[in-house]
Amino acid sequence: MSDTFTASNGKQISVESEEGLFRVGGMPLTSMEVVALREFFQHERDKELGRWRCPEGTDLVVYPLEVAAHTDAAYRECVVVDEATGSRQEFGSDLPQCHGGPFREAARAFFAAHPEPKPEWHDAKPGEVWAITAGGHPDEFAVQVTPEFTFGTHDGDLISTKDEGIVSARRIFPEAPSE
Repeated sequence: MSDTFTASNGKQISVESEEGLFRVGGMPLTSMEVVALREFFQHERDKELGRWRCPEGTDLVVYPLEVAAHTDAAYRECVVVDEATGSRQEFGSDLPQCHGGPFREAARAFFAAHPEPKPEWHDAKPGEVWAITAGGHPDEFAVQVTPEFTFGTHDGDLISTKDEGIVSARRIFPEAPSE
């Protein structure tokens, strides 16, 4: 017995249940290959829709939310939706470490998989030259990254690349790729 599905592009997919094979345009695929393809296409669609699917519960998807100004710059929020039921819960990244239900665990897994992005100058490499604004100076000034991962100023001062006083920075040598 065989079921056939015709895609919008006219390509036919048939399922031959007696043999457990799938055929796409006559080419046979095993059920494991079909499962992998389903997951791949679902992953691609999730990326298009800006959501993340919880690996432990495939019906749980997480959408990051825009957060208004917050006292903690690293604070983030998300909503977890159960696609099977439509149930949803919102969470902040300040989740307590105690265990919760599957929604809380999905939110915790999302925040762990998507850590708060750090400023690009945290990854500055020795020898690079950056233009930074820091230390209450209103103007940018050029600094070179030392082997100890500090910015060395022209007057010999050292500023850690992770110094919280750095307001902005841009790599000027080697020239940063344009976006």
